[in-house]
Amino acid sequence: MKKWKLAWIFVAGLLLMNVASASDWPMYGHDNNRTSSSSEGTPPITNSSSWNYTTSTNFFAIDDTAVYIQNESGNTFNKLDVDTGEVIWSKGISLTNPVIFINGSNVVIMDIDNLYVLARSDGSTICSNTSANGSRYAVIGDNRIYVNGHNLKSMINAYNLSDCSKEWSYYAGSGQAYTFPAYYNEVVYYGAGNGTFALNANTGALVWRTNEHAYCAGNGMGSPVIYGTMIFMHRLSGDANCFGLTDRKRVVALNLADGTEAWSKTSANYANGGTLILPAVYNDNVYIRTRYKIYTFNASNGSVITEWNICDGNSDVADAPLAGPIVVNNTLIVGRSDGWVGGVVPCRSVFAYNLSDNSEIWKYYLGSYPSMLSAVDDKVYITSSGGFRVIGPAGADTTPPASISNLMEIEWNTTWILWNWTNPADADFNHTEVWINGTFYVNVSTPSYQYNATGLTPSTTYMISTRTTDHTGNVNATWINDTATTSCLESWVASYVYTYSTYICNGDTGYYERTATETKIYTDTNSCGTPWFLPLDNGTQALSLQVDGTCGGGGGGVGGGLPPVNLPGELPKICEPMSTRACLGPNFCKGEETCSADGTRWGQCICLPKECRPGTIKDCIGPGLCKGQMICTAEGEWGPCICIEEKCKPGEKRPCLGPNDCPGEQVCIDGVWGPCICLPEEELFPAPLFPWFLIVLMGVISTLTIYTWRSE
Repeated sequence: MKKWKLAWIFVAGLLLMNVASASDWPMYGHDNNRTSSSSEGTPPITNSSSWNYTTSTNFFAIDDTAVYIQNESGNTFNKLDVDTGEVIWSKGISLTNPVIFINGSNVVIMDIDNLYVLARSDGSTICSNTSANGSRYAVIGDNRIYVNGHNLKSMINAYNLSDCSKEWSYYAGSGQAYTFPAYYNEVVYYGAGNGTFALNANTGALVWRTNEHAYCAGNGMGSPVIYGTMIFMHRLSGDANCFGLTDRKRVVALNLADGTEAWSKTSANYANGGTLILPAVYNDNVYIRTRYKIYTFNASNGSVITEWNICDGNSDVADAPLAGPIVVNNTLIVGRSDGWVGGVVPCRSVFAYNLSDNSEIWKYYLGSYPSMLSAVDDKVYITSSGGFRVIGPAGADTTPPASISNLMEIEWNTTWILWNWTNPADADFNHTEVWINGTFYVNVSTPSYQYNATGLTPSTTYMISTRTTDHTGNVNATWINDTATTSCLESWVASYVYTYSTYICNGDTGYYERTATETKIYTDTNSCGTPWFLPLDNGTQALSLQVDGTCGGGGGGVGGGLPPVNLPGELPKICEPMSTRACLGPNFCKGEETCSADGTRWGQCICLPKECRPGTIKDCIGPGLCKGQMICTAEGEWGPCICIEEKCKPGEKRPCLGPNDCPGEQVCIDGVWGPCICLPEEELFPAPLFPWFLIVLMGVISTLTIYTWRSE
């Protein structure tokens, strides 16, 4: 019986779906049943890049020859050649992220309160309505467009696509409807905040209504998808109850005939970031994507068949923009944005999986946030925050990216050189090969644009050579080179010259006095030339006043004394023998110099060992017990611990140290830890606990006393 039921769903699905041809993806969700799948055509088998187009829109439509899409500035609607991206015709229309449909010989464009029907052949206007109460949440069927209202978001409006006139409206009540309607057999199905509705497509009359809510609390989507005799919705709402319901994150199947529930699955794991949420239905299976996983359900009974991670499943990033899934001939394609691989590299990629074993076929790095996917004739078409891009078949791209430019050294020292450059603008640019003196060192992936070569030899010239590579592996044969020389390692040796005045009798003190100066002269034994890091204490400084012997005067001092004899080469005692003091050594290093054994001179400034290697990074605990990082300075010392952004779950709490090191608490707000707030004393030492603590303590003392008495 189950086999017959499954077979019936599959056959009914083929009979009921409005499947476009293998060369078309005429609307968002592929067809007006919103299945996001096609069993015809050749699935994309490679991640090579074909062409790209600059746009700021999410939606587009494709026929066998062209892509229909809005331009970046929003003032021109264009028909582009599907193979090259060249403009076939343009229409001057000001729109904001319109939804687009192919309808026979016409293309239908619906923006907020603007409806246009253009001829696919030349872009001429068939009809328009610039006061239509509509939004981009729409579907077409029977030469009408059925669209959620803009001013009244719970109202469905039907417009005739021959003259763009309104035919009927249906007001669903107070529940908003930010969902894409679906169409089948002269019935329009849509979800709102107060239920799911089926309307007669010809009259707008209510066919049935169920309390299965599609949209709640401001950030949930649950557009209906029709397959066979069922409607499937991936529902998500916000943190508040959804009209009294608490199972807000679930996948549900309704019977197409009357809206009664066939099955449902509820789990916190089914939470989904983003707003364009459509399940894909293919070969009797329902596929949903969450923030970092794909789940497969049996369409007939809702049992979970399998699940697997997208982008290695690292880091559940809340509200990360996603695209898909879509299915083309047993290949599932999905896009994911943030979610950091190994804590370093963002996903921001498109993935293709073989549904026979869920293995990854290929991955294409976008470097931007994906929004809408389609796949036609072994190519994937995608819009993202970086524009519109076409991922083509093997061999489609044989052109390497342009070379980098502005290659130059921007900083250097005795053992390292930092090179910087400008990456090429090619959409399929992947990485820059870096070679030093003819030896390969590293691939620097976009968007990075610099390389710090370390472990070099002082006073040595190095040549960096670079060439660029795209996603397909095409290598630019042109080498871009630059040469730079590390700094000379100066070796400073200090010598001293002392100058003294003659002794003069100070009549006030009764002592002979003389002044002295010390001149510290540094010589670079490596002869680096113009001093690069000359120690700051190079030069002349005054020494303390030298006093010796008594002379006349001074209010009763012994008179008639003789001044001390100045022996040749005599040096005064200027420091405590073998004592040390801080100094600046070669290249401004922190150093130490030692006083000579006779106390007459300071020795050479010797660099102290460095705490760390300049530029290295290590984890640390920062202010408020935050997770932080320290960077080693050029002087080899660890810098301050800087808190780094740490993703967290909204509402989560953790202990911390607040102002004046008070015990505090942080609360996660929008995925980021908030400020550390000191806890009140009553929360640190709750009053009710104190007497209980005394009672327990007295009990322990009594027990010990009895035990001691018995022991005696």
